[in-house]
Amino acid sequence: MAINTVAFAKKYTQTIDRAVTQGSVTGFLEDSAMAMRFHGADTVYVPSFEFVGLGNYDRDAGYPMAGSTVKFIPYTLPMERGRLLQIDAQDADETGIPDLIGQMSSEYVRTQVVPEIDAYNQSALSTAAMSATGQNASIAAVTAGSMIATPYAKFTAAANAIYAELGFDAELVAFCSPLFMASLESSTEIDRSITVSDFKHGGVNLKVKKLNEIALRPMSQSRMWSAYTFNAGATSAAGGFTPATAGRKVHLLMVARKAAQFVKKVNKTHLWAPNIGGEIDAWRWGVRLYFGMLIRDSWKKGIYCLYELPTS
Repeated sequence: MAINTVAFAKKYTQTIDRAVTQGSVTGFLEDSAMAMRFHGADTVYVPSFEFVGLGNYDRDAGYPMAGSTVKFIPYTLPMERGRLLQIDAQDADETGIPDLIGQMSSEYVRTQVVPEIDAYNQSALSTAAMSATGQNASIAAVTAGSMIATPYAKFTAAANAIYAELGFDAELVAFCSPLFMASLESSTEIDRSITVSDFKHGGVNLKVKKLNEIALRPMSQSRMWSAYTFNAGATSAAGGFTPATAGRKVHLLMVARKAAQFVKKVNKTHLWAPNIGGEIDAWRWGVRLYFGMLIRDSWKKGIYCLYELPTS
């Protein structure tokens, strides 16, 4: 057989890994500098530091001595997801298989993997904000067709809450629901204050809108809920994610860029040629990945969530 399935599998793994990072709206959080190391498939060790404050320097005795401790805390990535895809051997000849599998993999990542990762990341960040005192606020249920009142005031309140905890040099990013973004852009509270600037995302510089030097990252409402149910996918027709019953619509999620790190590991993609490992005359390939959101307790107040109350 002319096709080297091992080489293709490695190529598809690298393509999926890059597509997830660059395609996800929250993928830039993988850029956050947080030293860590993997142990096994789904566990990372994150450094934790313990220090003693400064003391007086003595010109004769030198530096005051004190101990410092570095501990590596294990964190198991909570999400382990996958899917086996296949295409009948008759749908493409041997020379066309590489491009066809590549196109299908890219489309699967775009339509299924990336939305789920964004939804998970956003819900994890929202939950962290809701558990940190003073780092979340609620608004009444929004009537269909209406805008969110005083969006700029809500935006600045979120920023000031984070600045009060972390200082005004913290780099902030604001994830906005379509309704919040529309309300902000049409608000009479501001006048031509939204600018366009560079934003680094997965090794690529994007042009994004900014307000008060805070990057605005719009997300679809389907990815902006405080909690989700992730389907186990026990049947060929089941899978994906849906908002949890107890979830709340999130309209503004503001995050200090250093407050969290998205961690993912794309497992080696397995690729089977027709009639290999079974009687099915089809090309089959498995997409499997682990992911999670690391948030240090000391940085929880670097996340702010504005969510909508349910209708009574």
